[in-house]
Amino acid sequence: MENWKHIPESPNYLISDNGNLKNIKSGRLIKAQLRKPNKKDKNPGLIYAIHDKDTIHNKKHIIRRAVSTLVFRAFKPEEYIEGKPLYRLDGDIHNNNISNFAYIDQNRITAYDKRKQLIDSMTNEWIIGGDISDSRNIMSVTHKKCGKPFKEILSSIISNGKPFCRYCYTLSKNRSRLPELNKRLAYKSVGRYQVVSPLNRMDDPVEVLDDKYGKTFLVDKARKILGNNISLASPFDYSCQSSGESMIEYMLIKHNVSYIWQFYFNDCRNILPLPFDFAIMNGNVPVAMIEYQGEQHYKNVKVFGNSLEEQKKADTIKAEYCKHKGLPLFTVRGDDYNEVMSELSSIWD
Repeated sequence: MENWKHIPESPNYLISDNGNLKNIKSGRLIKAQLRKPNKKDKNPGLIYAIHDKDTIHNKKHIIRRAVSTLVFRAFKPEEYIEGKPLYRLDGDIHNNNISNFAYIDQNRITAYDKRKQLIDSMTNEWIIGGDISDSRNIMSVTHKKCGKPFKEILSSIISNGKPFCRYCYTLSKNRSRLPELNKRLAYKSVGRYQVVSPLNRMDDPVEVLDDKYGKTFLVDKARKILGNNISLASPFDYSCQSSGESMIEYMLIKHNVSYIWQFYFNDCRNILPLPFDFAIMNGNVPVAMIEYQGEQHYKNVKVFGNSLEEQKKADTIKAEYCKHKGLPLFTVRGDDYNEVMSELSSIWD
């Protein structure tokens, strides 16, 4: 139960043992104002502006009193000492219960002082700004190491002994994960790609080595090459060559297989000669053919121009031609290139 007592500043106000000030006439609670620390009193606190009327001069005037003074003087008048600073035992300026106020020797450190000492001890590594009078306040933090600003609640900084920089944490975690991610990338690309620059965040750019050409290129976001749904396209490939064809060509190169890309037989035609993706050569003689069938071979894709019926007709002509000539035809699809390499392994084994 909240207890109320009159204050000497005005007969029109009551102060409670929880630090609430009430206007008797209107019944309204008065809102406390923040008093900033000053040279005489370095501890921030709350004050009430008490509006009253000077009966002698018949003028309105405002009296400002600290919440701590009003509460302590009203409920512990025998202990009250005029002019001596009162301290909140828990350091929380919003806890204005009478039990939270006491006179403390100057030698005894307050919760506010402890917070200030902790924040001051971090200035070499952190820039921390904000009101430390309440542990629930949100602080503005900048990590000098990475220069990244962020917000953090003061109580979290106090309990951890320092702020938590998620950027640096993520950076450290990703750098330790790079060997594992590179191993997965090498598996998916059958050894073609490898990240050769440090990995910071998954949304940061990385430099990638393309073993097919012995060159590096920049990927604007690491997740595009190291994430779950990766793209294995290279900027060094021919613009008219699909990523699937390029990967098969890489396999043939790595296994020292002689081949010709986009090989034509003059008598294998649908009006015009139909190209095969790869012809495996023995000298000048083709001994096997490879067709990589992208999505346009089993569904309509506008960008490729031909309808699905036209594409299937061309595929049938090429298959029947190889059968008639006794040429092995390897038809592969999909982006699981380890499976593709397994299907083609008889070429180089």
